[in-house]
Amino acid sequence: MTKTIYKGKRLKVIVYKNKNIEREIVFVPESVAIIPIKNNKILLVNQFRYPFGYIWEIPAGKIEKNESPLKAAKRELLEETGYKGKFKKIGKFIVTPGYSNEVMHFYIAYDIEKVKEFDKKEIKETKFFDINKVKTKDLKTNFAIYLLKYKLC
Repeated sequence: MTKTIYKGKRLKVIVYKNKNIEREIVFVPESVAIIPIKNNKILLVNQFRYPFGYIWEIPAGKIEKNESPLKAAKRELLEETGYKGKFKKIGKFIVTPGYSNEVMHFYIAYDIEKVKEFDKKEIKETKFFDINKVKTKDLKTNFAIYLLKYKLC
């Protein structure tokens, strides 16, 4: 049995219940995460994430209605960094299966070039980091760094 207990603009929360368990599950649209690389460095964005403050992370965002994951990845990279490039899909992954339905599509963006300024309302700054020296607390970004370090993509 399921029951919706909250419905907002970007998400809804349901209670799932059967004879053994009861869980609150967050439903959100699918999302994309982009790993922009240039000269063996990764391009990260510094973005405010309440309640953590500003964190360095790879560009990412939700897939809009009727938008393909690739189109969303290209849009997010351009909006958050001002870069365009070629894209290769790595795969799609379940982000937090015990808590949410979110599926995140990962892409590598390569042969990237800056074509405009990034959205300064959303992003504080962008910066290239050496993948062997970068430190962040963001899980998707650490996953991306791991993939690059160990040449798994």
